[in-house]
Amino acid sequence: MAQYLKKAKPSNFTDAAMMSEMTDGEIFWKLTEGRPPMPPWKDQLTDTQRWHLVNYLRTLPVKDVAQTENDHMR
Repeated sequence: MAQYLKKAKPSNFTDAAMMSEMTDGEIFWKLTEGRPPMPPWKDQLTDTQRWHLVNYLRTLPVKDVAQTENDHMR
């Protein structure tokens, strides 16, 4: 399995373009059912926890933009 993981790049949740293409329901479904190589989280996290995670993931592109702006000001 480790060999497979080396080939699969993780999603960049700070990528605003990528995140804007996915609905909240799609992200929730992927968290629930998994998407290789990511395992499903339906047995480890409650529905509410997964929705909180969707909401958190939605904040990452905004934070990335803010960080980029701060970096340019230095």
